[in-house]
Amino acid sequence: MAEPQRQNSDAGLPPWLLLFLTLLVFGLPQSYQTAREDLGDFQKIDEMNRLELAVANVDDVSSIVAKSDAQQVMQHHAHLLNWLKNGACIRFRAELDRALAAIEQANFLEDDLRGLYRQQVKLKKDAMALILEMLDDDERSELVQIEGKRPPPTASKAEIIHYLLEPKEDQRQTMSTNWRTLAPQARPTLDTGDQGHISMDDVWRSRISLILSKPAFLVDLGITLIPIFCLLTVAFPRWRAWHVERTFGLREYLGGFPEIDELQAFVATSAPRIELRVNLLHSGYAFVYPRSYRRPRLAVLGGMYVLWKRDPVTARGILLHEMEHVRQGDHLVVGYGSFFSGYLKWLLVIFILVMAMTLISSMALSVRSVGLHIEHQAQLFGRTALMALCSTASLFFLIMASITKPLVAIWALELNADYGGSRAQVLHVECGTKAMGAGGRISRMLGTLSHPPVWLRAWLIRRDDWMRRLLRQILFPASYLIAILMLFLMGFFATLPDHGLRAERVKWLLGLSLDSLERNYWKFGSMAALLLAWPWLSGYWELFFIGAARQYKWWDGGRWAAALLLTILAILAWFGGRSS
Repeated sequence: MAEPQRQNSDAGLPPWLLLFLTLLVFGLPQSYQTAREDLGDFQKIDEMNRLELAVANVDDVSSIVAKSDAQQVMQHHAHLLNWLKNGACIRFRAELDRALAAIEQANFLEDDLRGLYRQQVKLKKDAMALILEMLDDDERSELVQIEGKRPPPTASKAEIIHYLLEPKEDQRQTMSTNWRTLAPQARPTLDTGDQGHISMDDVWRSRISLILSKPAFLVDLGITLIPIFCLLTVAFPRWRAWHVERTFGLREYLGGFPEIDELQAFVATSAPRIELRVNLLHSGYAFVYPRSYRRPRLAVLGGMYVLWKRDPVTARGILLHEMEHVRQGDHLVVGYGSFFSGYLKWLLVIFILVMAMTLISSMALSVRSVGLHIEHQAQLFGRTALMALCSTASLFFLIMASITKPLVAIWALELNADYGGSRAQVLHVECGTKAMGAGGRISRMLGTLSHPPVWLRAWLIRRDDWMRRLLRQILFPASYLIAILMLFLMGFFATLPDHGLRAERVKWLLGLSLDSLERNYWKFGSMAALLLAWPWLSGYWELFFIGAARQYKWWDGGRWAAALLLTILAILAWFGGRSS
């Protein structure tokens, strides 16, 4: 193997993204088993939530019956009567029928729970029957007439109540065989007065949990698929090369353009293995992609040709950035045609849409209920809006906890490519960074999903001091701490509606966060060791991918400071785990 050429500069960052994805790939069997368990749990939770929703949708008037004395009943009598006249019994029977059907059709429900749900529905039906018993005979008869029947004088109160609350239509027909059927014009007009004030907090709790359980499962499933798409990207470089070259119309360069000849000579000096493919009619600058594991290719587009003629310094900066990606092996995983990059971008977009739909659905359900008046909806809106916002915030932090590490790893490799270009020659690479970040506001916003903000990239390469190197070195290891913080906030917002800001709940969440930190002690220690060994390993890593290598200095203040911080963190986490 050739001796790496010497260069008095820092070695940059280890290939954090490749190492992180390698860990995920080795964990695929466990992820597959976890996904199967999650799918089974999701089916049980989804069925339970649908069952809870079906039961909760049945009007619960037990609070009115339990808390009402004779005087209160008289005060609310008109409201209750208007609510009943507006079809409350019809809605009650429909929801009762749905709830009973859901209880019988449940596949994962144990017999004792099935019996409890039946008892819960029966109690609601009994409470509704007590409300109907508070009415006089004429008022009950009027409710029957609204539904198109006139009971005979001999019909007892129990028969009429049973008819109004029986969910099975065939049994109702049998009961009312001898009752007179009214013509439509002879039926009483539905009253449009106020409806009753009924407590429905359980409805919101069930609906919010139902909405939240599905996105949370989708987030877990989406994260589980990341290493699979990484494997697909790395396993088929030839297909990726064919797809990229067909999409951009790239062809082998056969000469004829002095500027491209100069560009090719510049690339060959630092990276002899890179093959050139061009299409000067296509917009854009340049990017790298793999033909095979050790045959990288550089696509040169029309924008790079124009930039090389107008501002060769900036053009060289962009090319050095792309060559640094090849030196680190980044081109095997990210870039154009990458399954992994495309999947991660769409995953983030889908997560944002799911979160928005969760918020909208939660807010919409918070103002909808069976048999409630708009004034009562307004009274409940504050609590239900808080629950909707907390569930959405919990989902947001779950997404951020899951996506932080791969996203920061991509940011780290981009910052490393910027730094590698700036250290290779004394160039105004900041101009090249800004050129790559050009575009509209939406393009820059979407680009932030896979590239750091331009201001951050420009600031980090504006001056080469130990503090900037420390920030660059510690960025990816810090993503583990950020993920733990996101999980803490997810748990905080998930439990906020039920437990509020109780000190014991916050203490419990802090305990879970510290436990997660203690389990990662070996990762912090491994990252510290890799940072210190990377100046020696990087030359051979580059030689494998690009055919040329450099040897770097061992001492660098930023690198050693980052390794020291990670070592201290690993020791503290290890001792914390042993003491607990």
